[in-house]
Amino acid sequence: MVAFADAGETAMNGLRARFPDADIVEDSPGLRETVDGVARLIEHPEADPALSLDLRGSPFELRVWNELRRIPAGGETVSYGEIAARIGAPRGSPRGRPRPAPRTTSRSWCPANGW
Repeated sequence: MVAFADAGETAMNGLRARFPDADIVEDSPGLRETVDGVARLIEHPEADPALSLDLRGSPFELRVWNELRRIPAGGETVSYGEIAARIGAPRGSPRGRPRPAPRTTSRSWCPANGW
């Protein structure tokens, strides 16, 4: 998750509400590399900024998201069926489509019969 907020107590209160059990420590210098990487991704989605991702989901969803990340930005359109075949699950998810993970939304993927 990447979120932007004005600095100050409002941003900290939002973090505390979302992550009530976390120890939240402000570390502006420590975040510089990550913020720069996100900015590079926004400006140049074709480049791989090597950002660490904290993907969460079922084992099936994680396999789908990792396969989606292998699609070059703007370089390929892949159907759900093709993704399922690539991950060894040709019938797809029994619960429907997985939610797109971070950095998958710039990729092209669609149902085999189009949108």
